[in-house]
Amino acid sequence: MKAASQSMPALPLPRNEAFLPTADYVIFLDSSDLQNEGQSGPSACVWQIRTMDGTIVDDSEAKQSRTESSDEKRALVAALVGALETVGDGSFCLVYAPGTYITDGAKHARNWKARGWRNSHNEPVANTDIWDRYVELLDNRHLEACARSWKKEHCTELRRQLNERAKEACRDRN
Repeated sequence: MKAASQSMPALPLPRNEAFLPTADYVIFLDSSDLQNEGQSGPSACVWQIRTMDGTIVDDSEAKQSRTESSDEKRALVAALVGALETVGDGSFCLVYAPGTYITDGAKHARNWKARGWRNSHNEPVANTDIWDRYVELLDNRHLEACARSWKKEHCTELRRQLNERAKEACRDRN
């Protein structure tokens, strides 16, 4: 893990979050996709990992989708895996991501895998190769991740910065 020399004040997270006292790291994910004249373009996702006192321990470059068309959900899962590959074995991570795709996936990935990558409605799960790597990381490195959706009032300046970085990565790819 690359330690940053920059230290930030304590994070403005919800005080009623039961998992905060036990978290080793807080991982923030944000993503963007580029729309050109009604056509979808590439997507990108960035992450930032902080300790509970707000110290930045990893501030990644954008991870871009593998296709020219937008696949923002795939980029989010890839970013989650990338961030988890950065933290130490046995860590407990609280993950904040936009929307519910990551929160649902983090909660159900092991069940999906046990059902042959099918959800509770027996429908195929998307991005199984990356979700499989997620489950592998949890099992082999004894990691634990609890994912939450970012609320608009949480870390607004950090969200703005990460979103701008993801947008810039999309523009660079196009």
